Amino acid sequence: MIAMSLVTAAIIASGQMASIDSSAGFHGTAISSYNGRPLAGVVIAAPDIQKLVVTDSFGRFDITGLTPGRRAVRISYDGRVTQDFLFDVGGEQNKRLAVLLDVAAVDLDPIVVEARRST
Repeated sequence: MIAMSLVTAAIIASGQMASIDSSAGFHGTAISSYNGRPLAGVVIAAPDIQKLVVTDSFGRFDITGLTPGRRAVRISYDGRVTQDFLFDVGGEQNKRLAVLLDVAAVDLDPIVVEARRST
């Protein structure tokens, strides 16, 4: 749970009509909020329909073939998972997402708290 809170993801969505694809989808780029460079190996998933893609060396991704409706997007990088982000997509709508990740986050050691009854 600690690792989940250490990943910062900002997603900016804008609707664009896809002229070629006849189904809904998401496309965009994942970059580091630390230095602005593209991030390869980021997993972008639509968990409710079990589709996922991995960003290429330029941080680009493209998920197509989604049915219209409210879709969740989940981002995972280096073993850390963010929360689900919900978007409405229409029949031929292709949403553009910009994913900003704080890859300089550090996992902290867990804190153990013990309670003892005083006598």
